[in-house]
This record gives sequence, structure tokens and C-alpha cells, in this order.
Amino acid sequence: MRKYWSFFKMRLMAGLQYRAAALAGMSTQFAWGAMEILLYRAFWLEHPERFPMGMEALASYIWLQQAFLTLFAMWQWEYDILESVKTGAVSYELLRPADMYSMWMSRSIANRLARAALRMVPVILVASLLPAPWGLRVRISPAAFGVFLLSMTLMVLVVCAYSLFVCSLTFYLTDPNGIMVLSVAAADLLGGAIVPLPFLPEGFRLDNYISLFTNGEFLASVARSIAMCIVPIAATIIIVLLALFVTTIYFPSLEKYVQIICMIPYTIQGVILSVSILSLYVGSPTFLSNRLLMLMGAYCVVILPYIYQGIRNGMRAVHMPTLIEAAEMLGASKLYAFFRVVVPNILSAIIISSLLAVGIIFGDYVLIRNLAGTSAPNMQIYLYQTMKHDSTMASAVFVIIMLTTFIITLLVLLLQSRDTKRRQQQVKE
Repeated sequence: MRKYWSFFKMRLMAGLQYRAAALAGMSTQFAWGAMEILLYRAFWLEHPERFPMGMEALASYIWLQQAFLTLFAMWQWEYDILESVKTGAVSYELLRPADMYSMWMSRSIANRLARAALRMVPVILVASLLPAPWGLRVRISPAAFGVFLLSMTLMVLVVCAYSLFVCSLTFYLTDPNGIMVLSVAAADLLGGAIVPLPFLPEGFRLDNYISLFTNGEFLASVARSIAMCIVPIAATIIIVLLALFVTTIYFPSLEKYVQIICMIPYTIQGVILSVSILSLYVGSPTFLSNRLLMLMGAYCVVILPYIYQGIRNGMRAVHMPTLIEAAEMLGASKLYAFFRVVVPNILSAIIISSLLAVGIIFGDYVLIRNLAGTSAPNMQIYLYQTMKHDSTMASAVFVIIMLTTFIITLLVLLLQSRDTKRRQQQVKE
């Protein structure tokens, strides 16, 4: 920890030496802040009742934004880091006996603090001397000021982490300019850097997301979606593992028939599957007439090809019969060798298949609508019901579903990439 603190102090002292650049930046910030206030003043004089905040509060917002601009501005990139990645000089940093990300974080925080320290005090002092409603007027309690400092500290850490995340993408991109422009535009728009947050339309604010995660019905739909993913996936994995174990070890000639059966769900549409299940089991006097049980069974059928293909490819990659024979020579039974030797070696394939299945179940609407109706609404049903009375809230639900699907896809790609690299390494060895 001491080495990172020393590195932070060195970068901070180096940044404090650029006084001429700070002076030029201050003049720009004074001019920009004055123009912004004049612009909002013109709108305020036309319709003051439509403003979500008073003119004095708006002027204080703008001057505080200008004072701490270099602390939170997303366009303050660490260009030396980007250049080192492009040229390959980052390899020297990888050889250092220190964590590279911690060094980058120390550098980023120090650079931002150095730029802000030279500018914020003069901007705040001059803005405080301006007459109302043009100047900075801050009237807060000590407790509120403490919360302000805490939020500022957390925000600096978030901004630096966000900036370093974009910089780290340079390892995987030929040219990072595109992702840099998009990330700056999104952060500035949604963070209040371009337009103050109270002025944003209701659909652009985080109010809907906050209300969603405090809504019991939405949280219940999320819990149901998760439960509906876990039960069918776990059941399907166990069935496929046992089926492949039996066919591979005892009846190899039956493997092609198992493959054909597992591939059949590819050709079955959700509507056809749900109607077929209802017509077959809805009038049954047995427990099979339970709607949730029918839904779980339908999900098992839908995800069967994905689970089967992933596990089958994993077993072929590790040469399952060879592993079991080696374990038998050491005195283990076939079943014990399968679950204690083979399954741990194909765990990455099982996880990838499970994530693919989660994405399929998570986005389902047809099966749960036809089989369970509104008795057990998941996130898709909640989205459909929300669309009837609140489009902005429905948009927030849709964004959450899309982000969840994106995260699942990203995890699948990362695990596949890691598994591919591991296999290539094993081949080289």
C-alpha cells in the first residue's frame, strides 16, 4: 500500500506544477459558466414557473460544476496509459512487482486532484463575490456538508474506475476512439454535465429505476425469474450428465439417438409447445396438471439442446473414457470417477451452457404467458403489465432486462475465451 501512496504523491506533485495550464483553464471555465448562466437566465425570464429550480440555485449548480470540472470530467483521459497500451510499453508495467490497476488508479486520482486543486479555490472565491442571482450561494448544514464530501469522494472513485475501464478496453480494440466518444457522451448526458439533472425529462432520470428497485412486485418478479432459471437448468444438467454417462460408457451406439432427441426442441416453437402441453396435461388428475410444473417441464425441453451440446463438447474435449479408465486403475468406480474427475474438468462447459439457458429463460414471454398466465409473473409479464399504464416505467424495465441479457452474454464470451485459451495452452504443453 505504501508504494501506491508514494506513486500517488509523486503524480500529485508533478500535476501541481502546471500552473499556466490551470490559469488558462480557469479563464475558460469563467467564460463558459457565465455563458451558461446567461443562457438559462433567458429561458427563466420567459417562463420562470417551468423551471424545476430557482435561478440562484441554478447559478450555484453551474459554478460548482465549473469549480470541480476537472475532478469529474469524463473527457480527462489518461492518454499516457492509452499510448502505452497501443505501443506495447505497458508490458514493462506488467513486469513491475506491483498491481498495475492500483498504480493506474493512483495515477488517475492524483492527476484529477492536481488539476482540480489549482482551479477550484479561485473559481469558488470569484463566484462567491458575484451578486445574486449570478453568484455562488451555498447554505447547508454541517451534516449536509459532510454528506457532500463523502459523495464527492465516492464520485471521484467511480469516475476514475469508469475511465480506467474504458482504457482497459484498449487491450481488445484496434482503435479505442469510438468507445471513448460514446462513453463520454453517455456519462456527460446522464450525469448532468451537459444539462442539470432536474432539467432532464422524466424518462431520462433514475427515478424510475429507483422506484423499480423499491417496488415489491418488481422484486418478486425478479425472484421468480431467477427461480424459474435455477430449477429447470439444474434438472436438465443432471439428466443430460447421467444420459451421456450411460451412453458413453455402457451404450455408445445409442449416443446418436440421444443426440437426435436432444436436438428436436430446436424445431419446436414456443406457442406449439405450450399448446401441446396444455392439451395433454391440463385435465390430468395427477400432479402433472400443476401449471408451474408444466412451465418448468417446458423450460427443460426448450433449453435441452443448449445444455446437451455444451456438456457433450466438454466431455469430448477432456476425453472422458480415458479419464474414467485412469480413475478405475486407481480403484475408483465409474460413477465416482465421472462425478469426481470428469464433471470438475467440464465445469466451464456446464457454466457456459447454463448461462445460455438463463438468457433463453430470462427472455421468455410466450411459455409463461400461455402456461402460467399471471399467476406467477416473471420480468417479461411484469413488463407487459407495466406497458399498459406507464410507458416510461416500462422502458426502465426493458433496459434492466437488456442489461441483464448483455451481462449474461458477456460472461459467456469471457468464459468461452478463457476456456479456448486454456485448451490451446494444454495443446502446447
